[in-house]
Amino acid sequence: MIRLSQHFALNAATATRPSRLLASAALLLALAGLLTTGCGGDSAAAGGSGGPQVIVTGNVTVGGKPVDNGRVEFIPKPGFVAPVVAIPIENGAYAIGQDMEALPGPYIVTIRGKARTGRKIPHPDYLNCFVPETETVIALHYSSNAETPLSAELVAGTQTFDFALPALTDEDRKAIEEQERLKEEQEKMQGGG
Repeated sequence: MIRLSQHFALNAATATRPSRLLASAALLLALAGLLTTGCGGDSAAAGGSGGPQVIVTGNVTVGGKPVDNGRVEFIPKPGFVAPVVAIPIENGAYAIGQDMEALPGPYIVTIRGKARTGRKIPHPDYLNCFVPETETVIALHYSSNAETPLSAELVAGTQTFDFALPALTDEDRKAIEEQERLKEEQEKMQGGG
């Protein structure tokens, strides 16, 4: 059993610990403040919403026709640190809103897209259920970070980037068919069948 006098003696011997703890806590709070506001106090540099707003709208067409659905990705170019911004394409249109916190700067743009063929196909999981058939309508090199020729310089404010891509060539169609065949083979191998 510890006597009261012994307890105070232990605390007196370790009296410097509380001041060390306070100093450590103050240092951690200061570092946390730098991380959330950035060194220059610009919260946009840390992904906050206090900086310049980047709003982008646009359309994606292939051979003059809107892409039914897909995805546009704005990928920061080498040397530019920012998050990747991925946006769905719906009925040929996409939009980066204020809630996405895109940063001004240089981006590589990749696009994937599909269009309805007008036919219905059986649903893969449900009997007696049919869904619209879609097909890839954008050449594969537009979906590759290394091969896409598309880029954009996003600036603060509102801007429009429309992407009018050419119709698929026979060579593009063969490459897409080969990719889909390889994907099916890989799925079969992973499924054990």
